[in-house]
Amino acid sequence: MSQRWAADDDILADVGAALRSVGDSADPVRAAGLRAFAVRGMAGTAPVAPISYDSLMDSAQLRDATARRTLEFESAGLSVEIAVSHDGLVGQLIPASAGRVAMITLETEVCTDTDGLGCFTLPLPPPGPVRFRCQAGPAEMVTDWVRL
Repeated sequence: MSQRWAADDDILADVGAALRSVGDSADPVRAAGLRAFAVRGMAGTAPVAPISYDSLMDSAQLRDATARRTLEFESAGLSVEIAVSHDGLVGQLIPASAGRVAMITLETEVCTDTDGLGCFTLPLPPPGPVRFRCQAGPAEMVTDWVRL
């Protein structure tokens, strides 16, 4: 065996030892991955609405950490605007109409009904990715995942 191969074997042995030493600390990462895989198909047949606006991209927002963050997601038949503050989330379905909104995280799903104008409130989600499933009449959509 050449010296080069012996060095590679040594490197692989060191990498294997390092991975084995991680032990139980990798379990939360594995569990989060399994939860993410489980909820990946929650959109069903609803169109996935990409983010169309995020106030974090505004230069004024970058300078003011206390400013309220605003997000917009748009699909062909339904859109949602969400304002994030330290108190929670406030949002509105567009077009304005009564409906239902579900906030989905890797851990939980919290649902609420909107009023006749499509307005709703939700608590702050736990840290991590979140998405929203919105329905108003026959229109339905699921947002992309985003970190708030």
